Amino acid sequence: MLSVQAKTTLVAYVILMMSFLVPLDGDKSIGKKIALILVMLIPIVLAVYTVNCLVTGSEGKLGLGCNVLAWINSISILLCCTLILLFNMSGKKLLVEEKFSGDETLILGGGVVPSDVVISASSSLRDSYPINNILDGDGTSVWISGDNIDFPHYIKIEFPNAKKLSSFTMSSGSIPLDYNQFPKTFQLWATNDEIADDVYVVDGMENIYEEYDPNISQMDNKPEINYSIAQSDRGSYTNYILKITSNYYDGNSILSKRTILEKLELYEENSDCILGTGGEWGSCTPNSGVCGSGTQTRTRDGDIGPFGSGSACGSTAETQSCHIVCPPVDCILGTGGEWGSCVTEGSNCGSGTQTRTRDGDIGPFGSGSACGSTA
Repeated sequence: MLSVQAKTTLVAYVILMMSFLVPLDGDKSIGKKIALILVMLIPIVLAVYTVNCLVTGSEGKLGLGCNVLAWINSISILLCCTLILLFNMSGKKLLVEEKFSGDETLILGGGVVPSDVVISASSSLRDSYPINNILDGDGTSVWISGDNIDFPHYIKIEFPNAKKLSSFTMSSGSIPLDYNQFPKTFQLWATNDEIADDVYVVDGMENIYEEYDPNISQMDNKPEINYSIAQSDRGSYTNYILKITSNYYDGNSILSKRTILEKLELYEENSDCILGTGGEWGSCTPNSGVCGSGTQTRTRDGDIGPFGSGSACGSTAETQSCHIVCPPVDCILGTGGEWGSCVTEGSNCGSGTQTRTRDGDIGPFGSGSACGSTA
């Protein structure tokens, strides 16, 4: 019989597991949540037994001491955390958040079709189902890959400027459920290298997202699924390639080899500009003359971003105050003015003195000799 504390622990864990099933805005990962609950069942059961053992002293049906139960419980929690981590690292992304926020901007799809973006596909069926259909936001138009063409199918998006994708949305065509050929296994690649026409694989591409099997046991008509790219995988790239290697259709050999997409939306992360480093400062330009206080400028290089609606980088020119030390130059005496009248020492005539004021002295500069009195 479980103690009150053990029952309380059990109820708390049940509430926690049930909270995993609460639907969130844009979240279609119920299968992932159920998988998480199943993974956590072992440490939850051990935790309840451990609490019961510590409170009542009863070893229960397991016949183990409280210390042993506590150790096993700790190890099971560690193993579950490791398993979840390995799932994420392997690309299955068990715990990926799949909803959008105000920190990203729709840049492609849903009626947003920039004229300077080039989108192409490795195969198309006929003119009535072009690749651009997935961008028009019209639920009645789709893109259909070619028949009798083996996987993989490629979709290439080329931007004139680097974009930092944070998430993307796909939905299948508005056709009967029995003919749903929505992507099941796919990868999203990125590169800044130039890619020639009709080329969809180049060396050095970065794998920023992969899905082996979205947790959709039964595809609804026109399902819309959101996929979030992990922060560590986001980068600024000009070219993105969606590689589709299988779909959900299990029908005849012709239809099972093609992919149908009604929508492809790309979202860009909103992030402010990250300022680069400045180059070498230019020479100091004095405010006046040839020395003294002045200014110097340099051009900042290596700015990153902004992305989406982030703050702009601003001018790359930077200015700072500087000072040019003047060299030592002695005073250059100016010329004297008119001499004053002669002043005798004791009479109206004889010897005396007269004075004048010198004008136009230049300097001194630095530690040069002073000009002295101008009289």
